[in-house]
Amino acid sequence: MNWLRFAIFFSALSAAAAEQAGGEPQHDMTPWLWANFIILIGALAYLSTKYGGPFLKSRQENISRGLAEADVKKTEANRRAAEVDQKLATLDTEIANLKTQMREEQAQEAKRLADRNAAELARIQQQAEQEMEAAGKSARLDLQAHAAKLALELAEQKLQTEMTDDVQHRLTRGFVESIR
Repeated sequence: MNWLRFAIFFSALSAAAAEQAGGEPQHDMTPWLWANFIILIGALAYLSTKYGGPFLKSRQENISRGLAEADVKKTEANRRAAEVDQKLATLDTEIANLKTQMREEQAQEAKRLADRNAAELARIQQQAEQEMEAAGKSARLDLQAHAAKLALELAEQKLQTEMTDDVQHRLTRGFVESIR
């Protein structure tokens, strides 16, 4: 509607200018040029109002939405950066704690291994002592058996050397008499 008022105003203005110039309107093309110009401006104003306004409004909304999203992303990035900074600030403490924990675990493992090795050594020593004792017993029994065998052989040899037919008859008679 504003463009229509604008067109009427310029038509009246051009007619007034023509009357002042010569009293009678001249039949030149200037008023029609102005009329065409006014129609063109009116059409442009109408089109820009009808289509330009919604386009610019949607463009403004897209830009506003983009800015809002950027603000959200910036806030999230700042939060993450703060978390990283906090982790980096406590990183030295965490490393020191991990080193301390590792040393404690190493000490515990070394103690456990030392205890296990001591128990294994004690078991091996006890087993060796038992084996030595068993070997000693076995050797003593073998020695006793060998000594008994030697004693029997020696006794047999002695008996064979000292046993004569006469001694044999006497022993046999003595045995028979003792049975009776």
